[in-house]
Amino acid sequence: MDAQDFSRLAREISSEDRLRYSRLNRDQVYALSPQEKLRFFFSLQVRHAKLRMVEARLNRCLAPFSEERLIFLVGPTGAGKTSFSEYFLGAELASEEAGKIPFIMIKVPALGPRKIPWSGLYRDMLHAGGEPLIDSKRASFVQDGRLQTVPASQKSALFSLREAVVSMLDNRGTLLVALDEAFHLLRSGDPVVVMDSIKSLADAAPCQFLLIGSYDLLEFVNSYAQIGRRGGLIYFDRYRAKIFDKIGNLVANVKDVEDFGKGIRKLETRWPLESRPDFYAAREILLEATLGIFGLLKEFMMNCLDMQLKNGGKWQKGFIKESLKSAYAINAIREEVEKGEERLTEMGYGCVALSDEKVETLTKLMTGSMPVEE
Repeated sequence: MDAQDFSRLAREISSEDRLRYSRLNRDQVYALSPQEKLRFFFSLQVRHAKLRMVEARLNRCLAPFSEERLIFLVGPTGAGKTSFSEYFLGAELASEEAGKIPFIMIKVPALGPRKIPWSGLYRDMLHAGGEPLIDSKRASFVQDGRLQTVPASQKSALFSLREAVVSMLDNRGTLLVALDEAFHLLRSGDPVVVMDSIKSLADAAPCQFLLIGSYDLLEFVNSYAQIGRRGGLIYFDRYRAKIFDKIGNLVANVKDVEDFGKGIRKLETRWPLESRPDFYAAREILLEATLGIFGLLKEFMMNCLDMQLKNGGKWQKGFIKESLKSAYAINAIREEVEKGEERLTEMGYGCVALSDEKVETLTKLMTGSMPVEE
């Protein structure tokens, strides 16, 4: 399957489809048609270790006492940023109260190399919030004791749409707005100007904003002084076969390999064919082949399934090589990831201002003789 096939599947599978598939037992899955089996496996969402870390960090940013109006979710291609936001957050922030929409997610449109798609962005937010008569929205204000309406001109229409968005988010009880592919906002050429506009919207709206994208979003964080170095930035990390220890030696990362394997187990136990390759046995090599990016693992398994289904359910050894990404594609992703992670290190992501020794001293002073769990 190519990128276009995956994109088509993502558009076709609704939340109702995912719920229906999640309720099927093994025999019911085996009875599905080949196309339905592909859709079933694609719909699977695994709460693996790296995703749970992102979830925990985001929950801290979303806590009632949090002052983070803007949150950035950054990660490599295929990490699972969109799936996490759309399905896990969507389920967690769901509401059964009529008219309430706690979570709204849209993709930022790209309308040109130097043009910020504000109008399209506002319209998409209003559509996601179920607003009627979007083209008729007009902002109002009080002047000399009388209610005035902004005239219907192209310039004023943008202001009216923005005010309609703020009002809609308030009326719908929205807690979080997620802007996927937020790097399209960078096309204005001035991240500070863009951030001023987004922060102004976030300050006016009664909710928080989650900007989702690749390492390009770090330009926003770097250039905008009001974004905290750590609080509003969440990295969707990958699994690593090796890491540096405290003295700088490269050693095996047993925990990541184990966690990566657990994620594989969760997927392969739902393999929709009776004949199943042993992905778990190859977990260390698969970690290397996919750069530890869980979405790339899922893509590899989808390609294996696609070829096995086309072969009448029979497995062939040749499917493995055919399912792997090309060296060119993997090298391009590796280069992007390494540059992005280098920028995160330069920004001090994951670090505190004190040395490890001072943190330890601070911990001892504050803990004292209190009984504390590790």
